[in-house]
Amino acid sequence: QRRAMRAPTTHLSVRVVAWAVVPVTAAASIAAYEYLVVARRRRRTRRQRPFGAIADASDDDTDDDEAPRRHGSSSSSSASPPRALPEAMVAEMLARHEAFFGADGVARLRRARVCIVGLGGVGSHAATSLGRGGVGSLRLIDFDHVSLSSLNRHAVATLRDVGTRKTAAMAKHLRRIAPFVDTEERCEMFTAASAASLLSATPAFDVVVDCIDDVETKAALLEACVRRQLKVISALGAGAKADPTKLCVAPLADAVHDPLASKLRWKLRGRGVDYGGAEYATAADANASHGARAARDVLCCYSHEPPRCALLPLSEDQLAHGPAAFGTVDVAHYRVRVLPVLGPTPACTGHVMAAVALCALAGQPIAPTSREPLSKKIKEKMLQNLRKREARRELGAAASPEDCDW
Repeated sequence: QRRAMRAPTTHLSVRVVAWAVVPVTAAASIAAYEYLVVARRRRRTRRQRPFGAIADASDDDTDDDEAPRRHGSSSSSSASPPRALPEAMVAEMLARHEAFFGADGVARLRRARVCIVGLGGVGSHAATSLGRGGVGSLRLIDFDHVSLSSLNRHAVATLRDVGTRKTAAMAKHLRRIAPFVDTEERCEMFTAASAASLLSATPAFDVVVDCIDDVETKAALLEACVRRQLKVISALGAGAKADPTKLCVAPLADAVHDPLASKLRWKLRGRGVDYGGAEYATAADANASHGARAARDVLCCYSHEPPRCALLPLSEDQLAHGPAAFGTVDVAHYRVRVLPVLGPTPACTGHVMAAVALCALAGQPIAPTSREPLSKKIKEKMLQNLRKREARRELGAAASPEDCDW
């Protein structure tokens, strides 16, 4: 009878223990499964990134550097010394370029110094290609910050970079993919007054890459480069254009169907700058002309496709409060109206400029030729210029075609 009375209690105890053990066992099983999943992911990441420790350290350092700038740090200049990597690792990263340029060409690239002015849709792609190409030192100049509207064409900026300086976003990206490149950030707007400090370097820059989209500022940069005998390649209008087959690399004097090229030539002529347009100068004139040799090095990347659209009109708020209240900088000439841009077009322009710069730095410069079709107007202009040149050769610098008997 006592055994019969104890039986229900025993069964009840077993049930209570079972109810208590089963949830604990299930929780332990779930925790063990999650641990195995995380461990598997870590092992997979290590296999995919054999140099993960270096990359992780670079990422951590970059995020720490960027934090104060995102919150409005007043620092406008900073330099990032190259990170020490095993030479065998760097050689493997540049193996394809060594096969293309040879060992001497890659050595030239590793010693080269390049200044990039403007890190928007064109400049960010050019800087990325130059950094991946192994250029030894890059000075990054831009006053602007990353915005949501610039993500459709910027090479490296992400949503996390919105509000940060473009120079910081670009330098962070370069440290992650090419930590052996010496990068210097200069977050300020290029002007004629700041040209001396922004373009000064020891030794001097081998190439200046102009990716500015403002006419006045671009003219000031080209003038400064010509007068300092610095080689420069300039990006002309990439906005409102879409056809990549119309891209050309040519001297500024030969650029056609590009409104920005026409405005630049007009401004440079007014400042007495020989941008390469003095094609009728005699040998004596060329020797006396200041900066004549550097002017021939002013190349430009442009598209001879006619613009497909125009500047967008001012918004109602801009009309009500005045365009000056909506400028990103306190500069009267800076453009406020928006020019429509197809994202791949500035990317193509930036990579073309990087290819030209890399070949020149490696000692294998290209010979650019204009491939746009010659219209009747251009042919007549070429004939007129030829007559002027022949008249000056026959009768002197003041002669005109009307003075000749032919």
